[in-house]
Amino acid sequence: SMDCLLAPNGEMKVALLLQNNTVETYTLKTTEKKPTGTKTSRLTLSGHRTDVRTLAFSSDNIAILSASGETVKVWN
Repeated sequence: SMDCLLAPNGEMKVALLLQNNTVETYTLKTTEKKPTGTKTSRLTLSGHRTDVRTLAFSSDNIAILSASGETVKVWN
């Protein structure tokens, strides 16, 4: 699963859910001629008892939400 968020300053934030229940976030400066991604964080989602199925940025861009078959977690 993945989610993207485009900030008003032209930065794009991307959150990627990996197979081992790890989330990596990247920032891309879309105003550059050749945008490159910079890893900004790595988070292991140990709070879930089953595999994480989806994730999303919160509407205020402060947290990431993750959901498994039985739980939803908010990570800041």
